[in-house]
Amino acid sequence: MKKLLLINFFVGFTAVLSFGQAFNMTLEGTWDNTSYNFNDCWGYTDVLGNEYAIVGSRATVIFFDITTPTVPVLLAEFTGAYPGINGATSTWRDFKTYDKFAYAVADVGSEGLMVFDMSDIHNGNIVKVNQFNTDFIRGHNLFIDVPEGKLYVLGPNTTGATGGQNNDVVVYDIKEDPSNPVHLASVNVSGGYIHDAYVKDNILYASSGNDGLYIIDMAVPTAPVFKSFNTSTTAGFNHSGWPFDNGDKMIVAEEVPQGLKLGIFDVSDLNNISFISDFRDPILTGVTGNVTYHNPYMVGDYAVISSYQDGITIMDLSNTNTPFRAAHYDTHVNSSYSGYQGNWGAYPYFPSGTIIGSDITRGLFVLSTSLNLTNTCANGVQDDFEIDVDCGGFCNTCACSAPDDMTFSSPNATTVELDWTAVSTAVGYEVRYRIGSANWTNATTGTNSITLNNLSPSTTYEFQIRADCGNRNTPYATIQAFTTNNCIDNATFTGSQSTGDYITRDYIISSVSTKPNSDINYISGDSIVLLPDFTVDANTLFHAQVNAPCGAFPLVAPSSNLQYAQLHTAEPEANFSLIENDGAGVFYIVANRNEDERKPYSVNVLDDNGNTISSNTELHTRSIVKFKSNKIQKMVHVIEGDEVHKFILQY
Repeated sequence: MKKLLLINFFVGFTAVLSFGQAFNMTLEGTWDNTSYNFNDCWGYTDVLGNEYAIVGSRATVIFFDITTPTVPVLLAEFTGAYPGINGATSTWRDFKTYDKFAYAVADVGSEGLMVFDMSDIHNGNIVKVNQFNTDFIRGHNLFIDVPEGKLYVLGPNTTGATGGQNNDVVVYDIKEDPSNPVHLASVNVSGGYIHDAYVKDNILYASSGNDGLYIIDMAVPTAPVFKSFNTSTTAGFNHSGWPFDNGDKMIVAEEVPQGLKLGIFDVSDLNNISFISDFRDPILTGVTGNVTYHNPYMVGDYAVISSYQDGITIMDLSNTNTPFRAAHYDTHVNSSYSGYQGNWGAYPYFPSGTIIGSDITRGLFVLSTSLNLTNTCANGVQDDFEIDVDCGGFCNTCACSAPDDMTFSSPNATTVELDWTAVSTAVGYEVRYRIGSANWTNATTGTNSITLNNLSPSTTYEFQIRADCGNRNTPYATIQAFTTNNCIDNATFTGSQSTGDYITRDYIISSVSTKPNSDINYISGDSIVLLPDFTVDANTLFHAQVNAPCGAFPLVAPSSNLQYAQLHTAEPEANFSLIENDGAGVFYIVANRNEDERKPYSVNVLDDNGNTISSNTELHTRSIVKFKSNKIQKMVHVIEGDEVHKFILQY
């Protein structure tokens, strides 16, 4: 009898400690703050292939760089506080990503929806760019239908609700401007309260708590269409689910009461969900209670599951009739099952194969597995999960994403040239721009540059760009601002001017006679504008044209109560003038007057070595000759009769 008891003891002990804390999984790194309690997690991969973890604590949203899995680096931590919004202490937080943005909700307090810009996360910079609680004040979960660009808030408490929940889904459009979600609908749906959901092609697979699994068509967000529903044999609280890669089946976790099995459903017919099987495979056997499963995710034929006191477990579902546990890492070592402690969340969609988990009391776990998880984010083709859930960010080997490196130049006051690095998989680009909150103006191009004309001088514009991927447009990149130059291109002032003061700039000296009722035309060259102190008689038609490229002094635009020039006649001090415009890389020879107006000046331009660049160019009285400078020392000879005038241009 004693021998038999001893054998039974060792058999039981072996069962309890089978495979130990880890089986086919390896701990790479951890991060913890012992004063925190943690909740869910999500992942993000940027266009450079760097990988990041987003983890919730009761009071904050935390961002980590886990590109080196053994050394998680804390990048930033945000509370839910925002102007007019108080931060909350919430047991429940949830996160999802879209393009270069992360979104967060909390199910306690009134934080609403937080929006984070991660476009510069590789430099350690994350910015909370938006937060509002006008449509709902708290939400339990959220999901993003990436191809459709729609964000779903699940289990919300909408603004104005009394006595709790009164709407089941709040839907936003984030496709056009991910930083500023546009409210589409707040609607009740069949099945009541939605605890969590998966959405693909506008079909919402709703984990509707005690009501079971519901399928709802959300193609028109304001008019949901019920398709079908089912409950598992245990009829527990349908907590969350995830479809298999082919979309024909779905795994479901039922969190309440404790110790329920995972269920598998056939969802190939949206109008008729059918139950296939249920199963569990706990780490511990022969102990009090049973494992409780929380959030399952499918990667190929494997389900990666946050499993509370069993940590993270990976189930092989290649044969749904005989599923089994293929790997695990226990983040919360225990000797029995009781309560809801241990691993809350998991995320298995990093291109590197890294898996993260968030333990309620032990923080972030960064793990690897010896299993061959077929993660379509790393296959070089944009096909499966990188479209459906965006792989938390980008498939870095194949993503067609919006350029994030626009550069600007303004060759004149009304033109802006934009350039960016070409996206290899893009077939074109769309640029939009506006002043302040005005409507956007759109322009398209098939190359990685575009010139926008007819803009306003000295004006700040906002610009955004997105890529045309052939079968879809990416979201717009982060807004960038640029101010056009204040140089003036062919500005023309004309009309009958009264006698009085006018405004202009002093560049050249020249004389012109004016008579009452005469028509005066004064046309200058680049960077040359009218001389101040010039008088125009009453009722004289005055016309001045100025061409001032960027880099030259601009004409000052008059205010409405000013006129265009302060004028009186002025005699030049020399027969001709030399005008240098370093910014434009040009210079001018100006003929002010000539004793013999029938005989023009002769202009010779030589380089530093005395070689002729231009010879015998004629310069008539009251005319201008323009020369291009190559920004080296030049010698200019102006011949006036027998006299030669020499000028040296030094740049």
